[in-house]
Amino acid sequence: EEYGGVVFLTCSHLDATSPFLSGAAFPLAFQDLSGPSLEEVWALAISAASASAGQPLTLGDGEFVDLARLSESPLNCRQVHQAIRMAVALARREHLLAAV
Repeated sequence: EEYGGVVFLTCSHLDATSPFLSGAAFPLAFQDLSGPSLEEVWALAISAASASAGQPLTLGDGEFVDLARLSESPLNCRQVHQAIRMAVALARREHLLAAV
């Protein structure tokens, strides 16, 4: 998911022996996805959709998807997965993909 603010993640350990360790805070910075990281997100999303569809997802001419080209779009993980779900739904509606 995407969130533009500050998030506090907490965890309580009832058996923690050190008051410092039981209340430690660590800042985490996440960069926007790009390049190889975004390619991996696309590959995982397409792989998961292919597995649930029961067949490989390809372009209309049978070619596989160009992950490098897809990763040029400035999308986050949620948007990538939503795009794949929408593509699968449209393909099923047009009878280009067998319904499972």
